[in-house]
Amino acid sequence: MAKFTADEKIQIVLRYLNGNESYREMGRSLGISDTIILNWVNQYKQNGLE
Repeated sequence: MAKFTADEKIQIVLRYLNGNESYREMGRSLGISDTIILNWVNQYKQNGLE
């Protein structure tokens, strides 16, 4: 599994929230589980940029 920096995770979350790609498409293109992206998005929505 690929390791992502905090900045990379934020960019992925913002890319998802812009609505251009589904979390499944992004997971496939990044080589990670789509549920990981959803977890990051949920954490971002709850905690912001902490």
